Amino acid sequence: MNYCLPDGIIGAVAITGGAPENAGENGDIIHQAVRDAVSRLAGHGLAILCSGTQWGVPLWAAESAIEFNLPLIRIHPQKAKKYLSDHKSQADIVVSPRCGESEWGDDSEVMIKLASGIIFIGGGTGTLIEFAHWAKINESRVKYNKNILYGVPLIGTGGVANMAYGDLRTLWQDKIAICLPKEPIQSGVLAADFLLEHMECTK
Repeated sequence: MNYCLPDGIIGAVAITGGAPENAGENGDIIHQAVRDAVSRLAGHGLAILCSGTQWGVPLWAAESAIEFNLPLIRIHPQKAKKYLSDHKSQADIVVSPRCGESEWGDDSEVMIKLASGIIFIGGGTGTLIEFAHWAKINESRVKYNKNILYGVPLIGTGGVANMAYGDLRTLWQDKIAICLPKEPIQSGVLAADFLLEHMECTK
């Protein structure tokens, strides 16, 4: 099945990660980083992509999109429906499994392919799936000189985002280095600025 962005939206930024609400001080830092990033993205004809679930980064991304009047697009597997927050979205994309039963992670491919840019924040196995899919797509795009899908891991938020400049970057070596900021970024505002400068839809 093909998916597309709603009319009037020139592009979309995916905000993906974990960070449960009970993450303590780090959770507060992550919450603020999400809000800062979405605030900076406002006014550029962009939508926010997230899973729309009722905890952590997806919840904060949805709240911030509503607060700053950006269209919200929720992408989630069938099994996540009962876990969605109550926020009104521009579109809900429910991803059916390619085979077997609905599982967490069925939505990752659609999330990445619809995104014009991505911010990775903390995150565990679900974020790792999305990071790996993003990296694999970019391997080919870099090799064949196609448009790059830029991503910004927010350093200091833990999980996959921190690994992006360590073990994961070593794993992919120089194949995707051009798709990341040259220096690690810790600020939601700077993450948004990087994407606004580099995304094809905003040039």
